[in-house]
Amino acid sequence: MQLRLSRPDAFGVTVDHSDVVNLIMEINKDLINTSASENVIGGDYREHPGSSCFGGHNSCLWPSSNMNIYVPYIFRSNYNKAQRAVITASMAELETLTCVKFKYRTREMTYLEFIDGIGCWSYVGPGKQRAQEISLQKPHCVQVGIIQHQLMHALGFYHENCRTDRDDYVELKMENIKKEVCGNLLTKSDGIFTSPNYPDMYPSFANCKWIIRAPLEYKIIVEFDFFYIQPFIGCYRDHLKIHDGSNIRSPILKGPACGKVAPAVISSQNKLLITFFSSGQKHSRGFSAKYQFVKCGEMLTASPTRIIGRVEYKGSMKPHEVSSCFWLIQAHRGHKVVLEITTYNFQQSIKCIDAYLEIHDVSVAPPIKRGIFCGKRPIPVIEGIALLIEFSHPGSKTQPGLRFDYKCVASPTERKGEGSIQRSQCSACMLVLCMLLISSWTM
Repeated sequence: MQLRLSRPDAFGVTVDHSDVVNLIMEINKDLINTSASENVIGGDYREHPGSSCFGGHNSCLWPSSNMNIYVPYIFRSNYNKAQRAVITASMAELETLTCVKFKYRTREMTYLEFIDGIGCWSYVGPGKQRAQEISLQKPHCVQVGIIQHQLMHALGFYHENCRTDRDDYVELKMENIKKEVCGNLLTKSDGIFTSPNYPDMYPSFANCKWIIRAPLEYKIIVEFDFFYIQPFIGCYRDHLKIHDGSNIRSPILKGPACGKVAPAVISSQNKLLITFFSSGQKHSRGFSAKYQFVKCGEMLTASPTRIIGRVEYKGSMKPHEVSSCFWLIQAHRGHKVVLEITTYNFQQSIKCIDAYLEIHDVSVAPPIKRGIFCGKRPIPVIEGIALLIEFSHPGSKTQPGLRFDYKCVASPTERKGEGSIQRSQCSACMLVLCMLLISSWTM
């Protein structure tokens, strides 16, 4: 089977768009009939010479402490900065979804050693030798899916489907696989994920993590069809967080969020991490979220200290090239966004199907449509807490585009059920608490 390898990006790092196992097999076909193929099993892994757990079961495991597995590593080969970043980001994703923690080697006796060898392969589990090689040939093997596949071998996982006795013990029934899981790796171009037990009450002490990973040139939009997490001051108990990246060290886009105001976002890169935590207190139904990959998108904040913001977008100048882009404008708590839009070279479209401008308030779950516009129809001033603007145009001889101005104004009414508070409110609460404590001490 011939596979087209993913093309390198601007940094010389390839991005995984194909089935990982087949892609590895295609890359490793160069191993055949070479000395590098010696002792390679299952196409991409090796067993340690005389690998038996003479020291007991634990001698075949990486060291553990405090419920975590710790794996030291170093780079032996001359990977460039971008390639090292892909490798460390791949490890960070595994850390986020598992109890495995990777650390750069200091004095550990057994450790992983990343090398630019021939093909993509790894030893299975820790061995007796100090340095355990894991081969990631540049540039084709430096892809997130391939790196994580080899790391799983290094942790101790085989290809279970390659066992000779597989069919004697294992029968895979796809219909019995649970679709509802508390966390996952999401790589399809669009999809849905929910809190555990949704639409019923979520359980106590849930600790869920979802990573959404798009191809490098895409961004990610997340909206909510339902959102109600039990509110509490500062959302210190049950809450949801959305990180602009694939690990907990990535910047927080939204959160902690609770109550009824949906925390819709547009990422600034091709990855998002969503975490959900519940305490042992009173619970609610949770959330149902949907996501999609987009090539053009931006998240903006309408600040009360800024008089006005402006965005101008020009579509493609090619007559048959689609122009499509999204903007999410959000207001600070207690405020709303006021939006004024001007379109130009916007062609007529029957029922606004081909060329359109569609606006939703995504602070509500499900989102409320504020309008869909096309042709020369004037667009009224639109208000909302978090406005998602979608511009789509099939292309024309004259370059289509739009310009919009936005500002933040105080909202006369504030939606109930929101659990978060502003920093000023929090400071006031702390001041009152301190006064009460001082009073009690002086009595």
